[in-house]
Order: sequence, then structure tokens, then C-alpha cells
Amino acid sequence: GTLLWNAGIALLCGMLLLSSLVVGDPERGFIISAQYLYAYFLLAFILVSRPWAETVVLVKAFVCSIALMCLYGILIVDVLKDTNTILVSGSGRFVGWVERENECASLIALAVPLLLWLVASGCARPRWAWIGVPLFAYGIVLTGSNTGMIGLVFALTIFVGMTGSWRRIILLAGSSVATFFVVITWGRDLLPAIFQRRVLNALQNGNIDEAGTFAGRMQLI
Repeated sequence: GTLLWNAGIALLCGMLLLSSLVVGDPERGFIISAQYLYAYFLLAFILVSRPWAETVVLVKAFVCSIALMCLYGILIVDVLKDTNTILVSGSGRFVGWVERENECASLIALAVPLLLWLVASGCARPRWAWIGVPLFAYGIVLTGSNTGMIGLVFALTIFVGMTGSWRRIILLAGSSVATFFVVITWGRDLLPAIFQRRVLNALQNGNIDEAGTFAGRMQLI
């Protein structure tokens, strides 16, 4: 997979740099390319080159750090009712340690397949998936992010589809639908108001225009 990975990174950074040169902002292009090369090339190979046991420890440390961030989000949003702080926006959206709502939600969503991989590879007991996935899902709920919720759905769907049996796929689909109807019927008022306004209304009504700024961003794209 190394050749495919390197080719993808080269295309990504090359096109970003080329588009910046064409538009006339080469400095921004070099900065962004350097950020992506560090995150997806240099850092990736530093991690992959480590012994297996060390890699597992690093993944566990990352997953635990995201879980700790979600627990802290529950404390400050649901218990302390903080707003307009360094960790919670003025609208009540949890921004986490990355200080951005959608970025925080995406980071949480990306931790889900890593947790599932730990369980599937035998590096963690299955009970941690049953504890971690709902915790991460609620962490995304606190951010009120459509981006994060879509990322979570994709992460679960792709992972189960690639590694699970038909029984697991059907179980995931059935439990997801059941959870959605339970939330809509009985648990709606227990969810954060920002999530109801930005995400749940759009899901319930099937109207993408109610999904925060999602429709506007799609139009911009």
C-alpha cells in the first residue's frame, strides 16, 4: 500500500500547490502542502515504522485522549452549562481541545475506526467498543456538527462493511434505525438544543436546508 499512499499524497499536495500558484497565492500553497506532508507523510511513516506493540500503545493513547475530551465535554456542557468559553462556543457547541466545532467532531469520528480496529485485532476487549462508540457519538452530538455525524456514520458503515459478516451488517443497520426512532420518540428532549436545531431537525424532516450551514457550504463547493 505504500506506493498507493505516496501517490495519493503527491496528487493531493501537488494539486493544492498548483491551484495556489494559478490563483496567485503561492505562499499559502506551500504552507498547506507542508502541513499535509507533515501530517500524512512524515508523521504516518514515523508511526508505521515503529514496532507493532508500540503502535498499539500509541493508538490506545490517542483513543483514550479523545474519550477523555468527550467526558470533559459532557461535564462542561451538560453539568456545568458553560457557554462562550475556550471549550464551548457562544451557541453552546462543544469545540474541544482543537477549538473548532466541526474539526472537533471530525477528530472524534476518526477515533471510532481506530477503536473498532483495536477490538477487531484483539488488542482490546469488545466491551470497550460498546462503551467507546456511544461515548464518541455523544461527543459529536455535543458539537452539533453535521460533518462529524456524517463522518461517524461513514466510519461505522465502512468498517463493518469491510470486516464484518452479513449478520453484523444487518445488526448494525437494525440497531441504528432503532436508535434513531427511540431518540426521535422518547429521547429528543434529552439531547442538547444545538444538536436538535442543527442536526436532528434536518434528519427528522428530511430537509438539508435545516442542517446548519450545510446547504450553504454545498452551494459554495
